[in-house]
Amino acid sequence: GQPTPRMLLTLDAARCGLTGAALRERLWQGEPRIAVAALGEDTIAATPDCLAPGEERVVLEQIAAALHAAQPGRLP
Repeated sequence: GQPTPRMLLTLDAARCGLTGAALRERLWQGEPRIAVAALGEDTIAATPDCLAPGEERVVLEQIAAALHAAQPGRLP
């Protein structure tokens, strides 16, 4: 088979206030619902080949919003 492109994101919960598992759950419960795979407690994976053009921006915006929300007291 052909190699599949994949995005891996590993979080340091002490620095960003969120584990990979918690980020995965926030993305799944959000709007739009975003499905990513869990690779352990700290890493998520997504395959961009299943996204329509432009949807990658939505995924990145939702990840950024979840990380921002996990850090109380931080300015927008």
